[in-house]
Amino acid sequence: VTDLKNSMSQMVTVIQSQKDAIIINEDYFSVGSKGGQVYVDVASNVDYDIDVSDAWIKYVDTKSLQNHSVAFEVQPNMDKIDREGFVKFI
Repeated sequence: VTDLKNSMSQMVTVIQSQKDAIIINEDYFSVGSKGGQVYVDVASNVDYDIDVSDAWIKYVDTKSLQNHSVAFEVQPNMDKIDREGFVKFI
């Protein structure tokens, strides 16, 4: 962007995504042992399904969130052993 009158300019980045895209705001979330909700912002121009790897991560289907924000409830970790699960947007 250039202001010729004042000889000023500012660069902006333009990114062109592939035709079909699912873009996630973060790819890693750390949740304490008490559990809690995780919100994932999703930008997409295609329909997608959600596949959760473990029963202790539950997809929360809510209509109150906007802009493709997807919620998950992480259950408390009673074993106090580190665990890792995955959510796949497909």
